[in-house]
Amino acid sequence: AERAGDDGRVAVEITGDGISWVPVGGRSLRIPGLRPVRLSWGSIDKVSLRFFSTRRDRSEGWMELHLGAGRRGVTLDSTLDGFRAIAARCARAAAENNIRLSSSTVENFQSLGVATVNERH
Repeated sequence: AERAGDDGRVAVEITGDGISWVPVGGRSLRIPGLRPVRLSWGSIDKVSLRFFSTRRDRSEGWMELHLGAGRRGVTLDSTLDGFRAIAARCARAAAENNIRLSSSTVENFQSLGVATVNERH
């Protein structure tokens, strides 16, 4: 999946082993502050899904999915092609890694139709 934005293009790759976020365009088009990130599913220890409303009634807006593994992390927004499928795989990683999700993250996953499981209560 790719996302086009003001700061360039990135490719997100989901594999059985993990998730990668790579700037597209090679070294000549390197974007300051944007580096390739690779997180294995088993190393993920933080997952949050936030909704940012553009209207008072919260009828429109976008989401940001943040994944963390130690000091490394990646944030993906809902304009990314395949965002729902990526979010579903990340919710599964959260369950597999016993990550406690905030109530707002659970609600946001539910609004996407993605089930979550919190092993710790």
